[in-house]
Amino acid sequence: MTGLLDTVTGALSTGLGDRIAGELGEAPGVTMSALKSLLPVALGAMLNKADHGDTHGLTDLIKGVLAGGNPLDDPERIPNALHHGADNTSATTSLTQSLFGASLAPIVDKLAGQFNLHPDSIRKLLGAASLLGIGGIGRHLGSNPEPDKVAGLLQGDRTSILGALPAGLGALLGLTS
Repeated sequence: MTGLLDTVTGALSTGLGDRIAGELGEAPGVTMSALKSLLPVALGAMLNKADHGDTHGLTDLIKGVLAGGNPLDDPERIPNALHHGADNTSATTSLTQSLFGASLAPIVDKLAGQFNLHPDSIRKLLGAASLLGIGGIGRHLGSNPEPDKVAGLLQGDRTSILGALPAGLGALLGLTS
């Protein structure tokens, strides 16, 4: 069986990267490179929740996203989720807040400097990566995953997730080997 990170990375297309770059007003190549690097960051945030006993909350979040369909099955859902609504927040804002909590600001600052992208673009890319990661979990476990299966999937891919994290992000996410 393909690992979770490979499942999500394999679902990326140049067209999706171009659409997301257009939504953000950023260069397509840099945006796609950043998105690929942020996939393990989003999965790492989910792994951190599983490691720290919030698997039920994480699973509820995953089920909520998957209730609208699997993001990997509807790629247009990703760039559309980056739009600001009437309250000036995107559909991914609460998702990233739920996954990253207090570590969101330092992670955004570090990644914005690393990729030379605007912090708001990084926040939105983290949201897109989170949707993609949840889509990967849905591909592996279906649309109604059980908490123990979510934890097992994430913990089973710990080595590949940690190995793919940009330098210094494991500590910011609260992850250890």
